[in-house]
Amino acid sequence: MKQFFGFLMVVCCVFTLTADARAEGGTFKIGGGMFFDNNIPGGNLSLDFPIGEGKLALSPFVDVFYKSESKLYDGGLNLLWNFGSGDSGNFYLGAGAGVGYVDIGVGVPGASVSASKTQFAADVVAGFSFGSSESLSFYAQGKWIGVFGGGSSNATVNIAGLGTTTVPVDLELRNFAVQVGLNVPMGR
Repeated sequence: MKQFFGFLMVVCCVFTLTADARAEGGTFKIGGGMFFDNNIPGGNLSLDFPIGEGKLALSPFVDVFYKSESKLYDGGLNLLWNFGSGDSGNFYLGAGAGVGYVDIGVGVPGASVSASKTQFAADVVAGFSFGSSESLSFYAQGKWIGVFGGGSSNATVNIAGLGTTTVPVDLELRNFAVQVGLNVPMGR
């Protein structure tokens, strides 16, 4: 699954670099942030393609949050609604769905175990881009991310001298992330 998300990130980068005039008004976003379930740091990548006159945009995205005992990779497609708020800024709201991969590690005396699962993911996003110029601007966004269908998984551990222990591992994550980064215009 990690290879899938790596591949998706490469495809987004290549698509951005080869975008032509059809992407006029679109932006490439790259940044970092924190997912507040287990305080997992990570990064994000998205492409915003305007629909019609630019109030709506389709936005394929990839989020990667990683630390040694907790990993969350999610990717999908958002529909964004842009609110023009002046020459130097833009407020947007959006929601979408996709796929998420969760890998959670749990420590028990004398051992550590982990469980993982690929499952349905959904998100809701609100953000603001600012400092707009012809070639670069910045964004800050809050994002609720939920992965569904994982439930609790029981990991069985055989600890030498203590026997077998069953440890519950919750694979459904639902929490907020804060992300900041750069907007790079495409097709100009």
